Amino acid sequence: MKLKLILAFCLLLHLQKVEAQKANRSSQWDIKLGHSFYFIDYYELGMHNISADVLYNLTKTLQVGVNAGYGFYERMYKEIDGAYGYGEKSSALLYGALVNFNALNLIDSKKPLRFSLYGSLRLDGNYKFAKETEIIKAGNEINFGLYAGAAYYFGKHWGVFFEYGYSNTYNMRYGLALKF
Repeated sequence: MKLKLILAFCLLLHLQKVEAQKANRSSQWDIKLGHSFYFIDYYELGMHNISADVLYNLTKTLQVGVNAGYGFYERMYKEIDGAYGYGEKSSALLYGALVNFNALNLIDSKKPLRFSLYGSLRLDGNYKFAKETEIIKAGNEINFGLYAGAAYYFGKHWGVFFEYGYSNTYNMRYGLALKF
């Protein structure tokens, strides 16, 4: 009888701990809608892109996800008859997978934090639809990236984010962050 009472008490404590962890987790899904611009060959080629990340919280500190987007390449300064002007343009489909590590979530907090600091590992690709030139190469390209980011949530489900990192070039990204 004592053994059954002790087991029942341990089970009750465990269930209470599980429910407390569920209540502390504010969301399972994060969505980041962002814009970035970077120079690839300094003043030669630039790229604007619009992309979305969809992340699932595996644990309190670890997220996995996918990203997709659309990019616009432009050879910015091209010599035309001795003068410099804007030149070739193309577009690209962006895709990839990522893993985020949320450092601030290591702090045991009673309520969800509004501010988030994270590191991100990305395996990205882009498929350029352009005709091939000496600068813009048509076809598929795979990149590995390392990023650091911060997000601030104004409400329970929405906020803003900023990321900076290195892939095939330095890249700055910013936009809207959503939690569900």
